[in-house]
Amino acid sequence: MIKEKFNQIRRNPKAIRKIIFTSSLIASLLLVFLIGFYVGSYLEKRKVAPLKINLGGLEQSVIQSDELHSKIKWGNEVYVYDLRTKEQYDNGHIQMAVSMPEKELISRINEIPKEKEVVLYCQNFSCEEASQTVMILDTAKYKNCRVLFGGVEEWTGQGNKLVK
Repeated sequence: MIKEKFNQIRRNPKAIRKIIFTSSLIASLLLVFLIGFYVGSYLEKRKVAPLKINLGGLEQSVIQSDELHSKIKWGNEVYVYDLRTKEQYDNGHIQMAVSMPEKELISRINEIPKEKEVVLYCQNFSCEEASQTVMILDTAKYKNCRVLFGGVEEWTGQGNKLVK
């Protein structure tokens, strides 16, 4: 019976093509699945701890301009806070940034989400507001706060735009 079925298929070119096509399709789908699984597990293993630098004697997690730019561009959930004065903010700020001058931080701290990624920035490398704010937020049990490395000057120096 099996031999008879095999001989029927062998004599029918359409059946052979159909079997070859189906087999190729299954093999291709299996290959795509395996590649996706491998790439996913590879990327998961490559996750690295946030970059940390010493700012004013304290170790701070920082984010580079290119990483923040990518997060904003691709719509990742990130909350960005501009710690400069309202006038500086009005003259140009990073897209999605909320103005929160350091002097308003304590009264507005509940506006900052505790469980989300938060990026704080000020004008440049010498600005200490962002570092001090991260210390305050760390004390208040905020989980994922980082300082934009180099502030607005580094952001624009890397070719990124400010919005008004």
